[in-house]
Amino acid sequence: MAKGKMLRELEKMYENHELPFLPTMMKAKAVLSIYRNVVWAVKNTAQCLVCEQEVTYGSDLGTALSYLENFAPDRVLEDFESRVRNIFETKWLIEIIDNALARIKEYPVYGKCYYTILHFSYLSCDKHSNEEIMRKVALEKTAFYQRKNEAIAIMGIALWGYALPTLLKELSDEKKKEFCYREHIYA
Repeated sequence: MAKGKMLRELEKMYENHELPFLPTMMKAKAVLSIYRNVVWAVKNTAQCLVCEQEVTYGSDLGTALSYLENFAPDRVLEDFESRVRNIFETKWLIEIIDNALARIKEYPVYGKCYYTILHFSYLSCDKHSNEEIMRKVALEKTAFYQRKNEAIAIMGIALWGYALPTLLKELSDEKKKEFCYREHIYA
């Protein structure tokens, strides 16, 4: 199958970011494919954690946290902390994907089309058929699948070319600040 002009331009963007085109695009598609289920699972896990806390420790969060901190066995506290940490880490990744999608919407060529295709194909609460999405973006079948592949490719760049490197830099800068702070205090 011949590659369109836009896909060739996206491949050049991948080269500029030193990203392998197909593997990164496949990772982007995999992340998009599990997004809806991950969001559902996080929402339910958080709700279950709140319900467990209310049943076990009462409806007052302060009392529950006080019990966990002062009286609960270390194993119970560690389990609770681990579950909360997992929820927040997953929520953080969801926000990265949401921010990447917002960035795609602003892309100068087909940005809103890419956004709509990705949103309704992978990210909205309800799953939509390709035919429904084709009608929303007013594209014929061939053009729709071409835009969908381009949208997935641009999501790969948005995640692995921009969002994740920015996040890693921020984390690295934060660790450097923390190290300098500790060094200053203990000096």
